[in-house]
Amino acid sequence: DNAILSSGSMALDVSVRGALAHPDVYGRIDLRNASINYGTFPNGIDNANGVIFLYRDRAIVDHFTAQSGGGTLAVSGFVAFPGPATFNLHAQAKDVRVRYPEGVSSTVNAALTLTGTTDRSVLAGDVTVNRVGFNPRSDLGSILASASQPAQAPAHPSKFQQGLRFDVRINTAPQVRFETQLTKDVRADASLRLRGDWTRPILLGRMTINSGEVIFFGNRYAINFGQILFVNTSKIEPTLNLDLETRVEGIDVTLHLEGPIGKLNVSYRSDPPLPFADVRSEERRVGKECRSRW
Repeated sequence: DNAILSSGSMALDVSVRGALAHPDVYGRIDLRNASINYGTFPNGIDNANGVIFLYRDRAIVDHFTAQSGGGTLAVSGFVAFPGPATFNLHAQAKDVRVRYPEGVSSTVNAALTLTGTTDRSVLAGDVTVNRVGFNPRSDLGSILASASQPAQAPAHPSKFQQGLRFDVRINTAPQVRFETQLTKDVRADASLRLRGDWTRPILLGRMTINSGEVIFFGNRYAINFGQILFVNTSKIEPTLNLDLETRVEGIDVTLHLEGPIGKLNVSYRSDPPLPFADVRSEERRVGKECRSRW
């Protein structure tokens, strides 16, 4: 659904000169308390206020501020017309909450630039994640399995969607907070890069988990060490390298999970040693759950 929903008020003071085929436009546009939502995009814009100057063949954003996801957004730059619109727009976001992927809510700061035309454009810049929250019904295994699913392409993508490319660096803040009923004292850092396009996003980089507790496919585990790698250049595919510790019949058991989430290899060790059948039961349970979620 590519529908654009908007509300608010707009005041125009515009004059048009020159030939009808190539008119020169002069004046200004005042936006007051505007709201804009685009299709299935996770965030909309509320309480937008700004001034846009029109000078001959371009619209210049003098200042534009808005609210999005509980945070603030400031935009500057220009859009040139007629023909395929050419634009160079800069956005600064602070404490904006983004609910994506399903079950995850992140609060971010960002400095992004959108350049190009309506036929071919690039969204580039930096995003810093300050806080991550999880839906109470979500757990780490389910979220990673969901992230691995192919992106649902729009039924009728617009020219803009077909031509948009990503080049965005995503990093965690030094004191990033992970908040959920299903985690405890999680300490992690991430350095990722979003590439690809609207219909086939690609995530590259790594996330290192140093400590804490998580729910992984329904069971609580302490994290001894872990890495989640994104190395597939054709799709988003988390590859795990995790040491998780739990208790089976009062005995400490460490599970080592390695490989892509859909083809996960699970091995174990216990102290004192558990009967092979008991640990294999836990190993099979984790592996079966991973495959079923995939």
